[in-house]
Amino acid sequence: MKAQSTSILMDLAESQENQRTVNYDINTEWDWGGQAWAETFPPSTDLTKVLIADPPPDFNPGVVVFS
Repeated sequence: MKAQSTSILMDLAESQENQRTVNYDINTEWDWGGQAWAETFPPSTDLTKVLIADPPPDFNPGVVVFS
């Protein structure tokens, strides 16, 4: 699974009520005040490596399973 555009990853674990303030501007893209709880990734980033620390050998990012 690859990012189609500049993407943002936010950590909600330490936020009150799981909320953060983030803005997006078409010219400047993501803005979150440079806080440590977020980071951006450029287009075409392999998001599997970002979101899953150690995927199992048979992991197929093209298949989503809900249980």
